[in-house]
Amino acid sequence: MNRFVISDIHGNYLKLKQCLKLVSFDYHKDKLICLGDTADGEDVKDCFDELLKIKNLVYILGNHDNWLLEYFITGKKPPVWLVQGGNKTLHSYPDQVPDKNHIDLLKNALLYYIEDDMMFVHGGFNPYQPIEKQGTDILTWDRGLVEFARKHETDVEKLLPYKRIFTGHTPTVLEPFCSDKPLFYGHVIMADTGASFGCCLSIINIDTLQVYQSQGYSRNEISWIV
Repeated sequence: MNRFVISDIHGNYLKLKQCLKLVSFDYHKDKLICLGDTADGEDVKDCFDELLKIKNLVYILGNHDNWLLEYFITGKKPPVWLVQGGNKTLHSYPDQVPDKNHIDLLKNALLYYIEDDMMFVHGGFNPYQPIEKQGTDILTWDRGLVEFARKHETDVEKLLPYKRIFTGHTPTVLEPFCSDKPLFYGHVIMADTGASFGCCLSIINIDTLQVYQSQGYSRNEISWIV
C-alpha cells in the first residue's frame, strides 16, 4: 500500500484527477488522507464523487467543508460562505440537492488523524493543550501552528510530539510563505499550494515525502493574490 496526503482541493476536479494519475494511485489498495476543504470551487460534487471511489480514504474536516455540512443539515447559507466559494459549490449540485453520500462523508469526517506517529489536521492546533481537548474552530481554522513552525523551524521538533505534522488551510503561495510547492518547516509540512487561487494542487507520498503536482499557474503569474 502506498500512502498519500492531499489538501484543499476546492472543487478542482481536473487537478485532482491529474494528481491521482501522477502517482498511479490504486483506488483499491492505496491510502489517501485528505486534509479537507474539497468544498467551495467549481466542481465540488465531482470531486467528492471521485474521492468516494477510494477504498482507503481518510477524510479530515476543513473549515469550508464545515460550512457546506451546515448547509446540508440546516439549509443555511451564510454570506461569508457564499462569497468564499459557497455559490460555486451550490451550482455544482443539480438543483442544489445534496448527495446523501457526501453528507455522510462530512458528518463522519475526522477533526484530526494520527497514524504511525504522524499527525494530519486541516488547520492546526495548540501544542500546549491535549489534541483531544481542542475543538472544531481551532482544528479547522488555526494558522498559528504553521507560523510558529516558520519562525522556530530549528526548535519546533522539541515542542511537537509527532514524527511529522501535515497541515492544509494556509496556502503556501501567500505571504509570508511565497512558495508554489509544499513547505517543510522542521517536521511541519504545509500541503495547501493554492489550487483555489489557480496554482497547483499537490499530493505527497507520506513515507518518501516525494511531491507531485498538477498543472497550474505559478505564483508569479498570479501575483495579484498577495
